Amino acid sequence: MARKRRGTAMLLAMLTAAVVATAAIAVIRAVQRQSHATQRFEQTVRGEHEVRGLLEMTIAILRQNPAFSGEVRDKAAGSSEAYGIVSAAPNGDVFIDLYAFANAKIPAKSIQLDPSLLKR
Repeated sequence: MARKRRGTAMLLAMLTAAVVATAAIAVIRAVQRQSHATQRFEQTVRGEHEVRGLLEMTIAILRQNPAFSGEVRDKAAGSSEAYGIVSAAPNGDVFIDLYAFANAKIPAKSIQLDPSLLKR
């Protein structure tokens, strides 16, 4: 009878350990998923801020030189990969394409401006 009780107690302990281990693994995976989601959100927000800052910088350059065309990078941003391309349209407007990452194919923001509206 004592052997049966020891066997039952051992089986119960093993089942309890398996349940606790499974729960711990589930919690760890949930925390990892949340951490990755937080990192992606942080990268997205950082990219949006860099693009917004680059737009302000590009507009400041165009206020000084409305005929400017070419690439714009914010060297003060440190390791920022964001860059902008300014080009002129045949009707005199200016196209600004802003990219958040170095190898981006699609601009994060595209704007068409009339340079005469940039004068203060």
